[in-house]
Amino acid sequence: MRFVSTTPKYSAYYKQNILFGYVVKSINITKNTSKINTLQNSLLNEISSTGFVLEQSDDSLFYVYSCNYDLKSIGSVTLKHLFINFSNVIKTNTDVSHAS
Repeated sequence: MRFVSTTPKYSAYYKQNILFGYVVKSINITKNTSKINTLQNSLLNEISSTGFVLEQSDDSLFYVYSCNYDLKSIGSVTLKHLFINFSNVIKTNTDVSHAS
């Protein structure tokens, strides 16, 4: 956990930060976020979190989630997670090989 650990790898000024997720393959972002949340909860030992809370979405183009983390050594940190869906404008290697 890069922002919320005993020795964070990145600063969180004002106890807030944002992560950008650029989605380039057509996936169910809501389901994927749920899987990330489950994985995150299994990895967090000394950190409590609220889990991902959907704050805003726009017809599958973007999703904004918020999660609050609490760690004794650094206090409470809020991370926003912005997932932007670019899958309709980016061709992956599999898309290119199927087009031939």
